[in-house]
Amino acid sequence: MAPTAPNFRFGKNARIEIAPYTNGTEPAVGDFLNFCLTNQVEVGLTNGSITIDSFCSEGDVEVPDGSQTGILTFGDTTWAEDDLSLKLLENAAFSKNENGQKVHYRIYPVGKAVGKPVWRGLFNAADVKLMIPSKGIIKMIVTPKVQGAPERGTQADAGAFTPVP
Repeated sequence: MAPTAPNFRFGKNARIEIAPYTNGTEPAVGDFLNFCLTNQVEVGLTNGSITIDSFCSEGDVEVPDGSQTGILTFGDTTWAEDDLSLKLLENAAFSKNENGQKVHYRIYPVGKAVGKPVWRGLFNAADVKLMIPSKGIIKMIVTPKVQGAPERGTQADAGAFTPVP
């Protein structure tokens, strides 16, 4: 039997949604806003390890320590005064309340549909700034501070999240 070709995907159907923090509970599906003015997103995690010196291995050994650090970055974001998702990020950044700076995110890498993969989590939106050129379009620089590792899942009916075991 001939091997099958890998199912490469393009990001054109990807979707990023954000919602204000809701005291630890997942926001309602209708509370998420489409974050469409960014041109790229990276999401993932780094597994932690500790280094152990060992005579048996003639040097250092890296041993997983069970910790995980989340990764979330956004590419260039075009700023628009009336975009609700950007207003959510600006309001979070200017909040004096730590919980007010938290934002829920959901990333749908291949589009939003039942059975499709979803990554979700929280980030702190404390680092938001405008880059205003003398010539060209205003950009918004968002540097999220991830709260833990993202959770992987799939989309169920009506936009519900089903965790991957």
